[in-house]
Amino acid sequence: MGKANISGKRMKALCLLCCLVYCVSYLTRLNYAVCMVEIQAVLRIGKHIAGLPVTASFLSYGAGQIICGFLGDRHEPRKMIFTGLIGSALCNLLAVLLTRMEVLVPAWFANGFFQSMLWPPMVRIMAENLDENWYRKGCVWVSLSSSGATVVLYLLTPLFIRISGWKTAFYLAVAVGIAVAFVWIRNTGRMFG
Repeated sequence: MGKANISGKRMKALCLLCCLVYCVSYLTRLNYAVCMVEIQAVLRIGKHIAGLPVTASFLSYGAGQIICGFLGDRHEPRKMIFTGLIGSALCNLLAVLLTRMEVLVPAWFANGFFQSMLWPPMVRIMAENLDENWYRKGCVWVSLSSSGATVVLYLLTPLFIRISGWKTAFYLAVAVGIAVAFVWIRNTGRMFG
């Protein structure tokens, strides 16, 4: 569906959905970094070892941006975003169920790749379905949503750690990631299906 076939109300709804997805992407990606000191203490590992999952994620995210940019131009972007959210949620679940560095490093490497499945197809969807005004607004809103997610994560995670431990931040990421994936696919299906 192109710009000519989507109303202003739907453009706004699409922008809000993109904001929601990008907000959740930060919750499911940055939670390890926010919990890293606690994870380091619980697992009794050094800083350098505790930082390996973050490095692995950074590397796969960077490479994945190139790969997913290419794929996002050739495949259904809605489904790529859905897959990225579900994959990231499952990586978070794996991280809490099998809490060992031998699992955390590859899980976070995979998480970085799943995260890279979000932005390139999102840009395509926005560019193809929003007029110039809504595209500008959407880009600003999406940027603000990522900043908001970061602030929320840094404010709530210490509370989670104090009350119930670091795994709560991951379980929350799993639940929210899966829920938003289905909200995304259902609502964009109604818009474009």
